[in-house]
Amino acid sequence: MEEPSVSEQFGTALNGFYKNYIIDTVNGSFQVFQSFTYGEMVISFLLAAIFLLMLLKWVFEVVR
Repeated sequence: MEEPSVSEQFGTALNGFYKNYIIDTVNGSFQVFQSFTYGEMVISFLLAAIFLLMLLKWVFEVVR
């Protein structure tokens, strides 16, 4: 029996680690991963907050 390739092994490992589901839309489908840890959620929230604050600062400077 032939051993699976590295990319197949990597895909199998990711599917085992990440909980995911596929959403079908009119234009196609996309895969959503659902296994963020609390640390990853905090980091993503902080990055989004920093981005929003920088955007608001830029808008305020342009309007002023």
